[in-house]
Amino acid sequence: MIKGLIPSNLVPKSHLRSILQEVVLRHANGGSRLTLAISLHNLLTYYETPLIEEVDTSEIGLTLSATIPLASDATAFTVYKATHIPMPKKEEDSNALLYQIETEYIAVSDNRRYTAPMTKEQLNDCVGSRKYAVCLKHFATYLNPTSCIAHLRMENDHKALTLCKIKKLQTAIPRTSTESRGGTMAHHRIKSTLQDENIKE
Repeated sequence: MIKGLIPSNLVPKSHLRSILQEVVLRHANGGSRLTLAISLHNLLTYYETPLIEEVDTSEIGLTLSATIPLASDATAFTVYKATHIPMPKKEEDSNALLYQIETEYIAVSDNRRYTAPMTKEQLNDCVGSRKYAVCLKHFATYLNPTSCIAHLRMENDHKALTLCKIKKLQTAIPRTSTESRGGTMAHHRIKSTLQDENIKE
């Protein structure tokens, strides 16, 4: 298989959908809170993500072993990229404040209870499409915001002011009606999971 991708000529969409529906049903009947990390509405993403782990041959044909990523609302994350934007102090002041964030990216769980500052290298280790990716390597997650970048993403302004390191800049930036809080984060969404299930087809 090319780079571990599911071959669409051997596993057509209708067959793949049946496999995934079986996985969903199995966990629902077992009372599990886990479900598909990549929803059935994004079926094509499964063909873009290297999920094939093993290929065996037998007298009746090929046996493909695939990893189907599972997640709950505590293990599925949306990743945001932070962009530095200096924040003017006062309308008549030429000084601006710039938050010093720990990492370039911040991941927030779907239930918004867990956060994970991420580097570009950690994000590049995740595999998948532009919209969804699976992070097979473990990364540290924290219950509730604990980092500067997390507080900025959650718009906890007062906590960010006490926790974040701030750099003062000499700059002439016009003040607008909508103030920057030191960073904007809404570039792209990526799903990640720390759990998976091996199935054989």
